[in-house]
Amino acid sequence: MFTNQLNLFLQALTLAVLVVATFLVLEQRSIQQPRLSAIEATTQSHSKRLDELESRQTNALVYLETKVNNVDAKLDAATSELHQSLKMLELRSR
Repeated sequence: MFTNQLNLFLQALTLAVLVVATFLVLEQRSIQQPRLSAIEATTQSHSKRLDELESRQTNALVYLETKVNNVDAKLDAATSELHQSLKMLELRSR
């Protein structure tokens, strides 16, 4: 009889511990969920901003490359014109 009562008491105690542990786990999750949502929102925001910055950087590089190519073409034309002028001066001086 005593053994049965002890077993019942231990089962009730185990059940109480399981109920409390379940409650604590659920409470911890409910506390962590807003934090996780905030972290996820911040991560998405930063990812979007990074994509925007990468796009702007790419656009800036394309713009600069175009400008450099234009300057290079103008420099080539000016160099060619200078060589022609030097040849003409050389021919005139003879």
